[in-house]
Amino acid sequence: MDASRFVKSAESRSLWNYTLSPGWTDAEVDILTKCMMKYGVGNWSLYKKLGVLPGKTTAQLNTQTQRLLGQQSTAAFTGLHIDPKAVFMDNALKQGEQYVRKSGVLINTGGRLTREEIEALRQQNMEKYGIKKEVYDAITIPTPNDDAALLAQIEDIQAHNYLVDAKIEVKRKELEAKMARVQRIRDLIVAKGGTLPTPPAPAEDGPAAKRTKTLDGNAAASS
Repeated sequence: MDASRFVKSAESRSLWNYTLSPGWTDAEVDILTKCMMKYGVGNWSLYKKLGVLPGKTTAQLNTQTQRLLGQQSTAAFTGLHIDPKAVFMDNALKQGEQYVRKSGVLINTGGRLTREEIEALRQQNMEKYGIKKEVYDAITIPTPNDDAALLAQIEDIQAHNYLVDAKIEVKRKELEAKMARVQRIRDLIVAKGGTLPTPPAPAEDGPAAKRTKTLDGNAAASS
């Protein structure tokens, strides 16, 4: 990658006008950007394993990556060590009726690319935007604030518990509705002079009559 194309941090704030996805902070975007540069674009499992973006799902990582690159399709950048700022600014210069944007991101309007076409674009992107190994090896990934990480974990747990509670509540209401239907049927039978069936008595050798063995080997019901 040409040194003139590498966007310096002092310039990036005014030129790199990416949009934040809901739930993202500028500090988290900085971490994601450095992860893309150091570990390659789209390496979600590694990002999450490192624990530097606690609470972020694969979908959230993908959406914010699209916004950092300024385009919806990221397949031709997968695994590449690139500076997303340079890609974003090139995309920002693309003007005309053929370019459709949503939330600042170029939307795919053409046909689906073949694997060969994607690989060809990937090679072009590596030559145009790729950064040298000594550069990305030297990148340090900021560690998120411990309090913020803990808060994110707590929020995840609370969200999970909320979903579990909601599912339990749905099942409880379903059970109550079934029991109410059964009771209405029983009431209707009684109202018409019918007789409700008597529950069968438990079998003598069933669980209700716990049996023990006497010393001489004969079975006897326990009290």
